[in-house]
This record gives sequence, structure tokens and C-alpha cells, in this order.
Amino acid sequence: RYRANKFHAVIGESLKPCVRLHDSEASFYRRDMSGTGELRINQGTLSVRDWQDFTLDRSLLEFHAGKIQVIGFRLLDPTNGKGSVELKGEIDPSDHDRPSDLELKVEGVALSQVGGQNLGRLLDGRVNSRDHDGAASSVKFVPGDFSSLRVVLFYESNPGSRIALNGFAFLKNLARLAGDDWYEHPSFDAESSGVITRQDGGVNMEDLKLEAKNRLSIRGSLRLDRNDRLSGVFEVGVPEELIRNMASESVKRAFPDARDGFRWAKIRLSGTGAQPLDTLHDELANTAPRKVDAPSEAPPADPQKEFENITRPH
Repeated sequence: RYRANKFHAVIGESLKPCVRLHDSEASFYRRDMSGTGELRINQGTLSVRDWQDFTLDRSLLEFHAGKIQVIGFRLLDPTNGKGSVELKGEIDPSDHDRPSDLELKVEGVALSQVGGQNLGRLLDGRVNSRDHDGAASSVKFVPGDFSSLRVVLFYESNPGSRIALNGFAFLKNLARLAGDDWYEHPSFDAESSGVITRQDGGVNMEDLKLEAKNRLSIRGSLRLDRNDRLSGVFEVGVPEELIRNMASESVKRAFPDARDGFRWAKIRLSGTGAQPLDTLHDELANTAPRKVDAPSEAPPADPQKEFENITRPH
């Protein structure tokens, strides 16, 4: 048995490593002279380029025939010390043509940890991994090629946590239309799920589903690249009754589709994660009514002024 009370390991350049594990305790149990054995590493901090740090809880790696069996590699979310990330699978360090594939399990981890700080500014909450049509969440990489690292997480909100949406301009417009400040900082108590993919410093969120019962529903996708540039499309659903009671025909036409008890508007996202932009304001302001023969004693309404009156803060 070989033991190190202060164990450090790096992958990549020593000054700018791709992966760094430090302040850990390690024990290696050799089974024979060929190097077959098991490595146990406990505690410490795992730092991965472009990711938030995680706390290492415990791990068990077995070495046999030139391959590494990851029996268990358990990380903790340092934001609360409770959320966990677990990896298991096989790594073949000599195979540079086929990526190694580790199964990923997440429970109660903050979105800012699994999606990055930029995404965490927009969506806040804790998530669990979930099965998706028989596919499991995974971590894939070609040994020796950090740029190949690809993480796919099929997630749903943790039962003890609501997902909150922050910072989007369309939320302020919804709050003004509804006369309800809740819409500016909504939290979703019903369905919250999606797929997060991280690679090469960017993050994609697809099949996004957020729903607050009888108040707001959002479907769509978004992307943040490594420079924090934002893109994507959201379908935003508000209660049919809310739109039906609006006097403005332009507002009604901005939410043209009716289904599942909601009226839906499609908006495009742009800007950055720090300053997200979207097209809902333009949709509301530029949706002009069809021309009709107005009575001679009443001038036709100006849809732009009507929209400004509706959305002007009181």
C-alpha cells in the first residue's frame, strides 16, 4: 500500500492545467508487479478548465490491462455541500480514436455548477439527472484531447427546488402587461426540464420546459458561447384569459397561438448572458392591426401609442 496525505495531480500544462486535483488524500493498493491495483482518492478540490470547482468526496479507480475502471467518482456541490455528481465507466488512455464514455448522475446540484456561471445568472435552481428515452447523461472525451470533452445532462428540477428565471427583457414586458410583478422574477413549480450540453467553453440548453401552473409556460432552447454571446428561441405562453381581456388588438396578435390553456408568442434571444435581449417588445410594438374603415368622427387608433400606454410603468 502506498499513501499520500497531500495528493496533487494535473492533466495538461503544469502552469495552465486542463484538470487539477489538489489537497486530496490518496492510497494505492498494488495487486501484482504489473501495476494492477486500485487507487482511492478522498477529499480535495477538482478544478476543470471552463467549469466551476467541485469538492471531491471520494473515488475508487481500478487499473487493469492498461485501462482504468472508474468504479465511483463522487463530487459535491460546494455551494451547499450536499448536491452530488457521480461518474462511473471505463477509460482507455491508449485509445486516441474513440472517446471514453462515463455515465453521469447528478442530484441536487446548482445550475450554475453544471451549466456555468453565465447560465446560472439566467436560470437559478437545483437539478437532478433523469432518463431520456433510454439514454443516460454522460461525460465523453478522447484521452489527451481536452477540447473533445463533451458533457450531456438530461435534467429535471430537484423536488426541493424551484427553477427561477432572471434578467430577460421579455419578463419585464410580461409584468407590465399582466400588472403583476411576479412575472419579472418567475419561479416554476410545475414542470422544469431540459438537456444541457457543454463543450469547448460553450453551453447549449435544448428541449427547455418551464411551467408555473396557470401563470407562465416557456418552451425552447438557448446557447451561450465561450464569450457569453446569447442566442436561441423561446415560445412564451401566458394564460388565455390574460390576453383575451386585453383591449389592444396588437397585443393579441403578438400571442397568436392558443393551446393548453395558454396564448403563445415566439421570441428570439440575443445579447449576452449578462445583458440578454429579445424580440417581444418589437413584436408587441410592430404588430399593426388590419386596416378597417374607421367612423369619420373618430380617428384611427395608433397601435404604437396604445402599446406605450399599456407598458408604461405606473
